[in-house]
Amino acid sequence: MKPSASPIFESPLSDFGYDITNLSAIKPEYGDMSTFTALVEEAKAPGFSGFRGESHVE
Repeated sequence: MKPSASPIFESPLSDFGYDITNLSAIKPEYGDMSTFTALVEEAKAPGFSGFRGESHVE
């Protein structure tokens, strides 16, 4: 099973987090930008298969 990630940016969560209101702010319950940066650095380690997310702003 590959790891997956839910949306982490600020959102009123009326669309499971995909209704992002601020693409530069991480929802406090999920940490902060330094935590996310550390996750990205860890993801560069050998053996991590990667992750991606998409968000469409209308």
